[in-house]
Parts: sequence; C-alpha cells; structure tokens
Amino acid sequence: MSWTDAQRYCREQFHDLATIDNLEDLERRQASRRGSDYDIDIAWIGLYDDRTRWQWSHGNQDYKMGQDYDNWAGDEPNNVDAKQNCTVIMPQTGEWSDRRCSDLACPVCINAAGNYIYVQEKMTWYKARKYCVSHHTELAIVRDATENSKIYALMNSNAWIGLHRNPWSHWSDGSRTTYLNWETGQPINYGGNQNCASMNFITADYRDKNCQDFFYVACQELQIQRSTFRIKISTEADMTNPEVQRQFVEQLSAKMAKEGVTGMQIHWIVKDGQDQQSKK
Repeated sequence: MSWTDAQRYCREQFHDLATIDNLEDLERRQASRRGSDYDIDIAWIGLYDDRTRWQWSHGNQDYKMGQDYDNWAGDEPNNVDAKQNCTVIMPQTGEWSDRRCSDLACPVCINAAGNYIYVQEKMTWYKARKYCVSHHTELAIVRDATENSKIYALMNSNAWIGLHRNPWSHWSDGSRTTYLNWETGQPINYGGNQNCASMNFITADYRDKNCQDFFYVACQELQIQRSTFRIKISTEADMTNPEVQRQFVEQLSAKMAKEGVTGMQIHWIVKDGQDQQSKK
C-alpha cells in the first residue's frame, strides 16, 4: 500500500507507523521480520519529509507554506537531490529559490532598527547567518511584497535570507528524529517527489521513496508506560487487618484516579507488624 494508506492502517490497527529512535530500535525492527509469513525486504516506516515545514532564523519563527507571504519562482522550492534547505532571492526577478546551504551567496541582514543591509561578500548560508548575528541582528525575514522589494533593490547577485528548513525532522507520530540510518547516497529525492522513507529489512538502511509507491508496512503498538513507587505507612491502625487494607486501597485508588492514574496494583510488605509498603 502507499505510505498514506500505511499510516492510516497502522493508526487504526495499532498506534502508528514504526518509529526508530536508536540502534537498538533499528535492530529490533530488523529482527521482527524473522519468522514472518511473508518475504518482506522493504517496508514503509514512519519517517517522512514535510516539505511545508520551514522556519525563519530570526526568532526561530515558523513559516507556514501556502499561508505566509512567499515569492517562490516557478516550481520552487524543488529540493533538488534532497539537499536544498536554504533560500536565496534571485537578482533577475526578486523571486525565491531553495539552494544548498553550502552554496555561496551574499547575505542580506536586518538590524535592530529593522533596516536591511546587503553584504557584498559571498559565503555559505551558515556563515551568512553567523555574520549577520555578529554584525547586525539576523538574516533578513521577509513578510510581504514591500519588504521583498526593498531587498531586491539592494542586491546584484543571489542573496541569502533567513528562511531555511530541517529535513526529515519528524516521525509520523509527531516525535522528532534522533537517529537516521540512510543507505549511502540517500536521500536523493529522485523525480522531485520522494518524501517518504522505506526500510530495507535485510540491510536495515533507509531509502526515500515516492509516497504513492506500494510496499509492505511496519507498524508499532502504543508503548504503555509503567512506573513503580513505594509508600511507607506510619499508623497505629492494624495494617495486617484485611478490612483496614481494603479501606486504604480504596482511598488511595480514588486519590490516584483523580490524578489520572489507573490500573494500579498494590503489593504489601509487612515489617514488624506495622510498616507496610505498596508498589504500583
């Protein structure tokens, strides 16, 4: 099934598509294939690249694709080779284009007064940001056509602005990625529309795929959190008396239920006939 159908299926039948947080998770997922009735080599996992998720470096403000002002050119942003995560304004038209953050362009900074400063020195996006923070305030943020025109009037070559993105940053269940195991050379965004990830269960490597492709599915169940705590009771009541124990359990259970804790189990340990401990 497709990645979207796989996500729907996993959410209906289990919890969500598989999430892999570390090497141990990866090895466990890989081992889960053994003993399967199917010869599963490749399956969808929950990793995907949300191409609408961008951010301004100035204040780490979220940028909502399709809602906030933009001046993207043609089919931009197109994320060529899955490596274009920073933004320039082009001198020919004033339109925006996504580029590799390691490309060279001139920074457009913004100062404390809200004025734009065009710097006639080409550098990477990362160095451009560092320069703007050190000498002014930040890389430029562009909120409307007027601000875009002001920058366009200053520049004579590709100019960095503060709009950037962190690719493959989230799993289907909303958690942030902490561990990635891409096959060498991946992701490549072949054809410009490979935004979902599959896992090879033989090699344990990931590949980016067109979300409409059909593969098997790796789901995960909801992990129930369990915790244990101890309570030391000091009382003159006879805690070996079953009726006293029952009343204590009822009162404690009612209190914990108000806090949203259910499914509690209590085990008694009696010391010197008086001190008891309970475990959940």
